[in-house]
Order: sequence, then structure tokens, then C-alpha cells
Amino acid sequence: MVALSRVVLIVMASFLAWPCFADDIQFSLGQRMLAMTDAYRPPNQSDGLSDGIYRLAPEARVSGANEYFDYEAWYNPIYSQYIRASSRSGLDHFAGGIMNIRLTPTDRVNLSLQLRDIQGNRTNIEINPDGSTELVNANLGKTFQLGANVRYEHSLSARTQLIGSLNYQEFDYTNVGNTDNRSLGATAQVQHSLSRRLLLGTNVSANYRVFLSEDGEAFRYQTTFNPNAVLRYLINPSWQISATAGPSVIFTRQRELSGLTAARFGPIPGALYGIQTCAPYDASGDYRVFYGQGGVACAPIAAPPGFTDEYPNYFNQAAFVPLVPNANSLSGNSDNVTYFMQASIRRETPQLLIELAYQRREDASQGSASSTFLDVVFLNVMRDVGPRWKWRFNSGWNRRVSSFFQPFYFVLAGSNADFPTVAESQALGVQQIETFYETSQVWAETQVSYKILEHAVLEFRLRYERWLKLDLTTGPRPTFDNLTGQVGFKYYFDPIFF
Repeated sequence: MVALSRVVLIVMASFLAWPCFADDIQFSLGQRMLAMTDAYRPPNQSDGLSDGIYRLAPEARVSGANEYFDYEAWYNPIYSQYIRASSRSGLDHFAGGIMNIRLTPTDRVNLSLQLRDIQGNRTNIEINPDGSTELVNANLGKTFQLGANVRYEHSLSARTQLIGSLNYQEFDYTNVGNTDNRSLGATAQVQHSLSRRLLLGTNVSANYRVFLSEDGEAFRYQTTFNPNAVLRYLINPSWQISATAGPSVIFTRQRELSGLTAARFGPIPGALYGIQTCAPYDASGDYRVFYGQGGVACAPIAAPPGFTDEYPNYFNQAAFVPLVPNANSLSGNSDNVTYFMQASIRRETPQLLIELAYQRREDASQGSASSTFLDVVFLNVMRDVGPRWKWRFNSGWNRRVSSFFQPFYFVLAGSNADFPTVAESQALGVQQIETFYETSQVWAETQVSYKILEHAVLEFRLRYERWLKLDLTTGPRPTFDNLTGQVGFKYYFDPIFF
């Protein structure tokens, strides 16, 4: 209890005293000029438009350290002015912070926070840490992202550590074509160094994601469970291999279903709607009618007991089938088994960094409210060429696969003595139809920076990316490529010390 109280008090004191222990505040001002061959795409058009974009990016960073903790926080608003499409111009906001707290010689806490408030049509400008760009389901309106992480590490000995973490994500969209979601995840890990080179461990992760409707009500729930093996091996002082991998189970449940069921049956004289016949008519006389949001379809099946293979005359005997929402059906629920992995090989020296990595993980679905898996492979190379030049190369590939389980309800139609046009209600069936949506892209980028003065840097960037597949829940889109050239200048003001 005493140890726990100390942890709580130190964490609270750290946040309350944050501004009082600041070592310095650093301001900088960046200006960039971009030229893009595919800066944006008008709705329902296959050809994108080229444009030039001027970006003004001031930044403020606060950092500090004392006996118990060190931290860094930043705020970076960016104003983008399009030359041709000036109406797309606007201001985006980026902020974050990191704090490392030393509770005892064997206990450490790490806190991190990141916020992004960005116009959806500018997600193709912002680069993720792996080098990819985002493409949300509907790119109109604002996209707000919040990520927070708390990590606790306790050393049982010089070789054995226990690690626990909590992670929170929030995605909000102002456009109704995207679906908001929230997620809360937790990981518990134990690791042991068998030697100076080899570390082995295991962890268990769980994540709970909720998708929200337009009125803010949760309608779909996704639970992910993932045990992993952990490996880290030092080939030599410069080269290191690390991997975390294991099976993953994803449970998806839906509270209110989009499917419909038949409430009652009965002929309505003079009406011709509700039931549609199959064409061509199967030789055996057996058929099925499917109902769902995607429309109506039919297929041959075996005749159920009590029904004959007579072909109903729907032109003379109309049938009325009112359809109402069914919230008790299992349709829309699914269980998936896959694997998650993070593996990399890395070489690091004072002047050179090389990293080749593969990752497979659950993704926030880019506004599509679906079970989504992300595979990404990327290569990073960073090198200092003398005291003034820096060079960076990044290339990679990623793929997002989303799956939907849509409910289709079918009525077994036939003829018997009591119901000459359509089956009784107990002959109603349900079937889940799984649909897959996929996006994938490749990219390559090189950056060069030159320090012209003590506080001034010139930046040059050339990037090429191509979307190989764009099959979204809002419909397939034409694939395209984009070439970006950028020239930038960044000035760092003298820090203000406390």
C-alpha cells in the first residue's frame, strides 16, 4: 500500500509541477513548398489534379528534467495554402508529449500523448512513422485522432523485467461517411535476458474497440486477444534482430443489425411486391429468396419438409412480406483467427541507421467500422554525411483488408394446403455473407537536409507513391500514383532557459 501510494503521489506531482521544472522552451518556424501531381481528386472522377501547396509550420517545444522525471511536449500547427484549389486551404493541429518517471531504482513509468486534428483531404500529405500515408473512407470533413499510452516497468533482477501498458485511441470524423471509434488496450509482458545477446519473453495483449453511429451510440464491438512470444538477439554491437509474434482472435459483435426479417405473411389482392422469383427456374423446383441491405438474390436449395416443388404463380397470387429490424439474430457477429507480428532487423551506428521491418496488426479501419488488419513492410536508411548534410531514404508497402459480415434473410417459398403462395414464418432462414475490402500502396522517398547556419536548415524531399488497390466500403475507386517534390526552410530560435 505504501509503494502504491508513492507511485500515485509522484505521478500526480509530476503533472502538477510540469511547468515549474522546464529547462527550456524552443521555438522554430518552418516553410515548405510542395508540388504534387495528384494533390486531390474531385468526387466521382478518375483523374486527380496537380497543385502546389505552401505550408507554414511554427512549432513550440518544452522540455525539462529533474531527479524524478524528464519530459518533452510540443505543439505544431500547420497552415496549408493550395495555389489552384484555394478553397481546400486550412489549418491543422498536431500536439504531443512524453514523460519518463523514475519512481525507484527498479520502477519506471512512461507516459505519452499524441493529438492530430487534420482536414481529411490533407491526409495524403502527412507521413506516418513507417512512411505510408492515410486514405480515410470519406476524405471530406475533419479527422481528429487521440492516442494515449501508460507504460510501467519493474525490474525483478538485472536480467528479468515485468512490463505492463495501457493504450487508448480515439478517432472522430465530422463527415457522416466515416464511422467514429474508441479503443482501450492492455498488455502484460515478462522478459528475461539469457545472455548479453539473447532476450526471450512472452506477453498477452487485449484490445476492445467500439464503433459509434452518427448519434454517438455504440453499435459494433470488437474484442482482440493476442498472446505473443518475444525475441531480441544482438548479432554484434551494431546489428540487432527483434520479433514479437503470436496468434490473434478477434470477436466482433453487433448490437443493432442492418438486416431484416419477415414479420408475417399473407396474400394481398392486386399487389405484386415483397417476394421475387428466381430465374431461371431450377429443374427440381427448389429455390431460395434472399433479403438484405445489398438487395435480393436467389439460389437453388432442397425443398423443406411439408413443401412441394410446384412453381408458385406470383403473377396471380401476390404475397406481402413486411420486413422489420431483427436485433436478436446472430447475423453480423463473427469470430476471426489470424496472427499478429512485429519483426525487424536493425543496424545502428553514430552515423548510420538501417532498419527493415514487417508488421501485422489490428487497424482502426480508416472510418469504415469493420474488422481491419494492416500488413506493412518498410525500409529506413538514415545517414549523417559530414557535420552539415543528412540523408534519409524510406520505402515500403502496406495492405489493409477489412471484412464485413452482412446478414441476408431468406424465405423458403413453395406451396402447401395452408399457404399456397409462401412458406410459414418458421421457414424463415438467415445466412451471413462475408465481404472483403482492400487497399494497398507502395512508396519510395528520399530526403536531404543541409545545415546552412547554426540555426537554419534547408530541406529537400522527393516522394513517389502508388495505390495498387482502392476497394473501400463506399465503393471501389480508381488507383493512382502521386509524385511529390518539396523544398523547405526551417529556422530554430535560441532556446529560452529557466
